[in-house]
Amino acid sequence: MPSKAPSFCRHPGCNVLTSSGYCDEHSTDRRAAQLQSQKKHNARRADSDQMYKTSRWKKLSVAYRRQHPLCCDCESRGTIRPADLVDHIKPAKKFPELFWDWRNLRALCQECHNRIGERVTAEK
Repeated sequence: MPSKAPSFCRHPGCNVLTSSGYCDEHSTDRRAAQLQSQKKHNARRADSDQMYKTSRWKKLSVAYRRQHPLCCDCESRGTIRPADLVDHIKPAKKFPELFWDWRNLRALCQECHNRIGERVTAEK
């Protein structure tokens, strides 16, 4: 079977022919930059992100959705849709003291959660 014709490295300005997308020099630079970026991102993550992984949160989330099986946002608009997740009304990153507060929770479907997240991001 014939092999693919070589093309220029995808790195801007590099004229090295390669069959894998990036030449040897730029593929290692790219990987190193990705790792550095991931390390910076993980260092900035809030402690609250780790709390979502605890069994205490998972149990609380299941218990809350048992009592509130429908998306509260859809329900307020007259639509009936099952809740997929539990969201904090006041963000856990800004108000970590309210993380476990039952009154700070709401059941949402994935679509409403994404829409609310986009709205909050746009307000920043």
